[in-house]
Amino acid sequence: MDALIKKEPEMPNPSSFRPEDISRLKEESERLRSLPEHADKNRNDIIKESLQSAFPVNNSSVLVTQTGDTGSEDFNDDLPEYLSAADDNVKSKVENLIKLSKEKGIGKAVNAARRESPFLLDALHDSLSKALLKEESLK
Repeated sequence: MDALIKKEPEMPNPSSFRPEDISRLKEESERLRSLPEHADKNRNDIIKESLQSAFPVNNSSVLVTQTGDTGSEDFNDDLPEYLSAADDNVKSKVENLIKLSKEKGIGKAVNAARRESPFLLDALHDSLSKALLKEESLK
């Protein structure tokens, strides 16, 4: 009887990062870990440096828009602690950048943040490194 029950195809997790971005970060973090000057760095620092070197800032036409709604996803766990004192507009922009990084790629989100402000770019790097710590393939 169980053989007659069809299983639904497994849908990809919409909150996960793009596989090509994870692969790029994994390669870069492995490269950084192999360098003697990174021997004492913790995983979070390695991921943050990997983000900065694997996705360098360049000119992009992507802008961060204020939608007021980041969908059903809750990115509060990924926001750095210092953003708790920031206004809702800043938090929303960072959440939208995280969402953009998952939908369009980390490179697009990095470039969009750079066009906004250095603070937003730093907050995005901190948020992404925190979120990427949870990625199994980067452990």
